[in-house]
Amino acid sequence: IARQAEAQELQVHQDLERRCEEARNELERLRAEVQRMHVAQDSAVSTRSQMLRDNSSELRRFDDELRILRADNREFQAAAARDQRTLKEADVDRRRLKMEIEQERRAKEEAEAKLRAAIISASAPAAPAAPVLRPALRSPSADRRESSQGRQNRCVRDQ
Repeated sequence: IARQAEAQELQVHQDLERRCEEARNELERLRAEVQRMHVAQDSAVSTRSQMLRDNSSELRRFDDELRILRADNREFQAAAARDQRTLKEADVDRRRLKMEIEQERRAKEEAEAKLRAAIISASAPAAPAAPVLRPALRSPSADRRESSQGRQNRCVRDQ
């Protein structure tokens, strides 16, 4: 019985040692697994940190570009406003010049009409009006010699 108890005890002891060894092996495997996970996690954190730094620097670069574009946009808008004012001023000047040209055209037409009327009245034969009073010193033969053109010239001068 004692030997059998010893054998059982030895068996239990060996069984416990085997189980302890398996537990140690499992523990080592789990430690190695945890270590790999930590390394992978550290690598992922490092990669993400680097990505965040890269993104942050890229965002700063984009922000700088956006500031430059906004400044350019303000300059373009100011230039467009100046151009718009210049266009309005040019339009006002164009209208004013157009009115001046129209006034000059009308004045020219009126002057031409007056000139035509003067030419027509000067070239038209004079209608007999009241008898012309002649100086007493003129002789009747001098009156006869006066041509019709001379009478017209004298009429124009008298007018």
